Amino acid sequence: SLIKPLKKDILLKTINIFLVILLITVSLVSIRARFIRMNLKLKESVIKSAIQDSAFEAIFTSDEKGYVTDANPAALKEWDATIESFVGKSVSTFISVSADESGVFPQMNNEEVEAKYFDETSFTAEISISHFVSNDFKGFTVFLRNIDEKKRLHAEHLKLSKAVEHANESILLTNSHGIIEYVNPAFERISGYTAKELIGNTPAMMKSGKHDESFYRQLWETISSGYPWKGNIVDRRKDGSFFPSRLTISPIKNETGEVTHYVGFQEDLTEMEELERQFQQAQKMEALGTLVGGIAHDFNNSLAGITGNIYLVKKDVKNMPN
Repeated sequence: SLIKPLKKDILLKTINIFLVILLITVSLVSIRARFIRMNLKLKESVIKSAIQDSAFEAIFTSDEKGYVTDANPAALKEWDATIESFVGKSVSTFISVSADESGVFPQMNNEEVEAKYFDETSFTAEISISHFVSNDFKGFTVFLRNIDEKKRLHAEHLKLSKAVEHANESILLTNSHGIIEYVNPAFERISGYTAKELIGNTPAMMKSGKHDESFYRQLWETISSGYPWKGNIVDRRKDGSFFPSRLTISPIKNETGEVTHYVGFQEDLTEMEELERQFQQAQKMEALGTLVGGIAHDFNNSLAGITGNIYLVKKDVKNMPN
């Protein structure tokens, strides 16, 4: 009769011990899971911080009302300021972005806005604004890039492109193998070929046959050695007619000095040669006129002598006695 209560007591103790072990195990698993989550969150925060710190564009973090809570080193460098200069200030004080009626900034993606430094001088910026929500924070991330230099370079490129497009001289650009990549409208007008017909081909399609192979070999050896070539050349138009021109080809090199492209400037000499021919003809006519004038002058001198002698003879004859 004593064995049954003892067995029951042992069973209850065993169950209690099992429950305690189970509770401890569950607690340990829960603590481990929480530690892993915290560790992952910490790693994620470190990674995010490292990315922001190494970014070349300015990055601001703000709360849901648009007040700055953090700024990365690129932002501090762009504004030449400390983190304290930004924290607590509204994003709209230095970036021309307005919040809606509820005080929320709109999401933006690579849009152009005006930004300004703390001394009120302004610059053009490209901006992206992303909303984000986490367990312990709700707000915005602002990515900003100063594009004043980019716009200046674009304006210069546009100006240069227009100058090339409106130039009277033919301009073509080839790669290092002589394959045409670009021709300006003047080149199309003078050669008779369209840009579509020329691009992808080589200038050899306009060979006139007026020069021997040594002429072209010397030209190619000069420019492939990295030196410009200048000279007169006769090319053939699309309609088969020839035209003389003055050609300059210059190599374009990269940072390491390797030739990557060639640019050619070609001036049509057809009109100049016609003017030269007319000038030479005029010189011939002038020389002939001078010669004829000299002959006429000599003839007049001789004729004057003859006329004078005739006059004297007639006078002598009149005075002779009958």
